[in-house]
Amino acid sequence: MKLNSMLFGAAALLAAISSVSAAPLPQSVLGTDKAVVISNENLKVLTGGGFGGTLEGLDTYFWCADWENYIAGPPDSYKANVVALGDWTATEKSEVRKGTNTNWAVSSPTLSALQRYQVAAYLLSQMTTFQTSTKQTTNPTKATDEDLQRSIWKILNLGLPSNASPAVLNPAPLNAAIAYVQSHADYGFGSWAVVSGVSSGGRLSGTKKQTFLVQIEATQVPEPGTYALMGLGLGALAMLRKRKA
Repeated sequence: MKLNSMLFGAAALLAAISSVSAAPLPQSVLGTDKAVVISNENLKVLTGGGFGGTLEGLDTYFWCADWENYIAGPPDSYKANVVALGDWTATEKSEVRKGTNTNWAVSSPTLSALQRYQVAAYLLSQMTTFQTSTKQTTNPTKATDEDLQRSIWKILNLGLPSNASPAVLNPAPLNAAIAYVQSHADYGFGSWAVVSGVSSGGRLSGTKKQTFLVQIEATQVPEPGTYALMGLGLGALAMLRKRKA
């Protein structure tokens, strides 16, 4: 019996590690009315952290960025808008929960909804449960996972949960994350996406499903040398055409 328990525990741990280290999701998961299935809370931190499941049938971990809304479980399944961090259009802002919000529990410094999700992504990538991820960021303040999760709740919510109040919160990780995002305007662009629960037709109203962040495959930008080679190739092609003419 003891051996069976040990084997079961080892298998569960390996499954969790495998899921966390899995490749980021493809860009095809982006859009409205995408299928979300939350199946476990293997990487739970307080009442947040990482929730295992699938997005459009693909294994991933959903990282908590929301105190005010909840899932019914796990397990739970629902539809969601999945919008990558980036220079959001007006339409994209309307597809993200709190994407157009300007009234926050923490109003200073002044940050847009996009910047707040960037701060959350930066903090999530420092969690110890995230160490095997390809997108890990160093933890400059040596904050605990609990401090990091409380910081995310503080920056992204309209009202503060009791365990994110100034009396409880270690301010160092949040201050460091804000400073980093303010000096790196494109942090997380194309490599993180917000998962906002919807009722139907991409509508945010009518549901209070929890908001998460997931990793997606970063859009590849060619290196400068690639552009130079492309230029040489086009130049050579133009010369050949000129000679033929």
